[in-house]
Parts: sequence; structure tokens; C-alpha cells
Amino acid sequence: MNADKLLLLQEELRGLENAATHLRFSIDQTQGLLNQQDWQPEELERLESLASRFARLSDLLMQRVMRLMTIWSSRLQARCWIAFIVLKSAGG
Repeated sequence: MNADKLLLLQEELRGLENAATHLRFSIDQTQGLLNQQDWQPEELERLESLASRFARLSDLLMQRVMRLMTIWSSRLQARCWIAFIVLKSAGG
């Protein structure tokens, strides 16, 4: 992988980490809401933000980072990167 491609991958991983931080914030904001039957409008907004942030993280991972990994890495290296990204996104 040349230096330009590595820089692009690092930039995408930073974006992925930012998206994971926002998702963690939404998870914290909605912890007590999932056991409720009815939600107030502001609670629905928090749940919608959670869903949106999850979708954003998923899109970044699948559309950008994984595409770069597929293009630039062998299958074995891509699997190692996938494991690293998953662990990193989980706070590891």
C-alpha cells in the first residue's frame, strides 16, 4: 500500500472513529427508553438519532473503509483489518 492510500485509509478510519463516538453518545442517551411502551416526541428524536448514527457508522464501514480494504489488501490482510476495526469500534 503506498503512502497516499495509507493516508486515505487513516482519514477514513478517523471518520469511522468519530461516527462511533457519536453512536456511543446516542446509546447513552437512549439507555432507559427501550423498555418503555410509549415515547414522548423528544424521546423519539433520541431514538431516531440512534438509528441514524448506527446507519452512518455502518455506511462508513461498509462503503468506504471496507471498499478501500478490498481494493488494497489481500484477503488475509483484509480479515485482520476487519478484526481491528470491529475491536476498535467496540472500544477495545
